[in-house]
Parts: sequence; structure tokens; C-alpha cells
Amino acid sequence: MKICHIINSLGNGGAEKNLVRLSLNQIKNNKVIIITLKKKNFFYKILKKKKIKIFSLDLKFNFQIFKKIFYLLNIIKKEKPNIIFSWMFHSALIASFIAKIYNIKLFWCIRHGNFILFKSKILTIIIAKFILPILSSIPFKIVYNSNFSRKYYEDLGYRKKKSRVIYNGYSKEYFKPNKFLKKKFIKKYKIKNNHIILGYVARFSPQKNHIFLLDCLSFIKKKYDINFKLVLVGNNVQNNQRLLNLINKFDLKKETIILKETNKINLVYPIFDINVLVSSYGESFPNTLAESMLCGIPCISSQVGDSKYIIGKTGFTFKQNDKKSFIKYLIIFKKKFFKTNKINHLTNNCRSRILTLFNLSDKIKKYNKLYSVL
Repeated sequence: MKICHIINSLGNGGAEKNLVRLSLNQIKNNKVIIITLKKKNFFYKILKKKKIKIFSLDLKFNFQIFKKIFYLLNIIKKEKPNIIFSWMFHSALIASFIAKIYNIKLFWCIRHGNFILFKSKILTIIIAKFILPILSSIPFKIVYNSNFSRKYYEDLGYRKKKSRVIYNGYSKEYFKPNKFLKKKFIKKYKIKNNHIILGYVARFSPQKNHIFLLDCLSFIKKKYDINFKLVLVGNNVQNNQRLLNLINKFDLKKETIILKETNKINLVYPIFDINVLVSSYGESFPNTLAESMLCGIPCISSQVGDSKYIIGKTGFTFKQNDKKSFIKYLIIFKKKFFKTNKINHLTNNCRSRILTLFNLSDKIKKYNKLYSVL
């Protein structure tokens, strides 16, 4: 069987990570091609090593758009895929017309949470909330990665009978605890024994709410006897002048360590004492929670998407932008778990929960089952 994936880009995001994991499994028994609408190719080398064909349209809304669409149609005509997976909304829109033209079975992969007017991109809102509900009869199945997203988009008019929820899956060999990495990191940055290492793995964008996090930590620095180091890593984080200005504004320059974006994030999580997620909207199934927990790192997260279900009783969740609750849970972590005998029990529970609920091989089987009957 030949499988085609259409996605906005191969940048370092959650949808892209899951496409990569799925493709690397599918290539074992199928031929796989990937078409990207844009040129971001963070995972390009990993996929090319497995001889997966990648076509980049570098699509822009200018006079060349018709040329690019014609090129896309020629790719589909030449490659003749049996099924198409579309990832993200722009790709779902384009893939729907391709599926109709060439009579190909289509699967939408919806991996986004809710939208906020004036924060989310207007074109994305128009496509996701007004166009795709009308076209939702076209895909064979609509695959969501969280119950939050399934309900949200069904309420918008997406066909309920086509819905399937397949959570993200993770490899226990790839994400695992590593005490050596933490000791090395502490030595490199001369971090004192009484400093909590807080990690935030997120691109710099309004959705990820860095201002809220810096505001909370600035307040903690002034009012409480809690010493910490904040480690930031993600797309558009390093050498970002706006972010640096915010760090200086909240007087957190000495407390903040910024790492460069990496495709080996599994080697970053183990250096944390606790992982945070403070997004205010847009999340469906935040990878950063499950990935860090599989490394034995507990989390404090806003209640976005399915974060509450992911964490369970192994960490803390708070309502979006609730500064008081975030601070309270960090204090609880400091007093009850940090450098105490209870921390090992907590970290073991984190890893066990992800292994039980979000095992990669189980999720791959569910994806394979979607098209095995075709």
C-alpha cells in the first residue's frame, strides 16, 4: 500500500512529531510519501534516511499558487497513493479536494484545541470553524488525538459518525530517566543544590503564554523563599529579543537558562525537577507533558486540552491564567516532594502512567487498523 501524508511543514511541532513516528512505522510494510505545504524541514534528515519521499511545495498566497497546486496534483497523479492522511487544517482543506478529484480514501488528523479570536490566525479560524465542517463528509475517518478536540470540533459541525480518538503514543526506550544528564547540567551551569530546575519546552508564541510564567516566577522570587532556575527551550526562543526583554522586565535574567532548539528533546527533560505548561488555549494533547513524565519528571500544567487526563494524580493542574494556583502548586512541590523521599514515588508514578495509557506500539496498531479494512 502507498500512503501519502500532507502536512503544513516538517517543523518541530506536536503534529509533525507524531507524523514522523507513524511514518517510520508505516514504512516497514508500505511505501510512504510526505508532501509539505511549507519549507520548514526540521525532521527532513530523519525521514530521508528511511528513504521516505518528501515533496515541498513552498506554498505562498501569490501569483504562483496555481503553479504550486498544479505541481501538487501531478505528484498525486504520478505517485498514486491508496490513502491520504492530512495533518492540520490547511492540509485538510487541500487534501479534501485531492481526495475528491482522485477518489482516494482520506483521513483527517485533527490535533488542535480551541481558538481565541484575535490570538489565533484568522485564516486558520475561517478554515477550521466554517469551511471544514461543510467538507467533513469527505474524509473516511476524522482522527482526534484528544477527547477535548473531538467534542470541540463535533460541536462545530464535524461529522460525529466519522470520529475516532487515538491518543499520542511514546517510546519507553526513547524517553527515559537519565541522572547522568542532570548531574552534567548542574555542573555546567553551577546550579546550587537548593535550586528547583523548572523546564518549559515550548515555542515562543501567544498560545504558550510565556508572559504569565515569567510573571508568576517574578512574584515567587520576591515573595517566597524558593530558589529556582528556569530552563526555556523551543522554536523561536533562543536569540529572541522580545523574550529577552520580558526576562529582564521581570528581573529573571540570573534565574533563566535558554537552550537552543533540538530534535533530541529526550536528552533535555531529564535535567528538570519539574516540567511546566502554561498555555492559555489551543492545546489538544500536549506532547511535552507525556514526554517529560515518561522521563520521570512531574508536571504543573494549565487545564488545556486533555492535560488533566494525561497527568492524573501524578502532578498538578490549574485553570488557565490562574496565577494563585500555579504558585500554590509550585510551593507544594517544593515543600512536599523536592529533595524528599516522596520524589522517587512521584517520578515512578509519572513514568508508569504514560507507559500504561500512551504506549507507542498500541497507538500505531490503532492507526494501522484504520486502513487495514480498505
